[in-house]
Amino acid sequence: MNPKEITAQELKAMLEAPQPPLVVDVREPFEMAYGVLPTAMPMPMNTIPYRLSELPRDRMIVAYCHLGERSWMVAQYLARQGFADVKSLAGGTALKNTLFFAQISRVLAQFPSIGDRVFRTKPSGV
Repeated sequence: MNPKEITAQELKAMLEAPQPPLVVDVREPFEMAYGVLPTAMPMPMNTIPYRLSELPRDRMIVAYCHLGERSWMVAQYLARQGFADVKSLAGGTALKNTLFFAQISRVLAQFPSIGDRVFRTKPSGV
């Protein structure tokens, strides 16, 4: 089974839905210094096999990375492990200059519970 790739616009709509997906950041920790999605679960690609129990099987999962290649491989792996609804963000965070983080930031700003954690281009102190 090949997982579906979704666009930043599709992810934006999914995050606005009453039951948003779990977004999993499969990049390495050093890459996260360039920008993070505050609601995403950090889970570097090489840790996925050891952390399967942390992922819900009853909720859509959207994986993302820098270019979209690792996230697609992770989505493929999760589908083979029996996760029913797994997607990969096409283009990854490389889209942030055009659409991804700008769109997502606007969505997150609408939610008071996470309004103070809206996307930052660099973590504090960097």
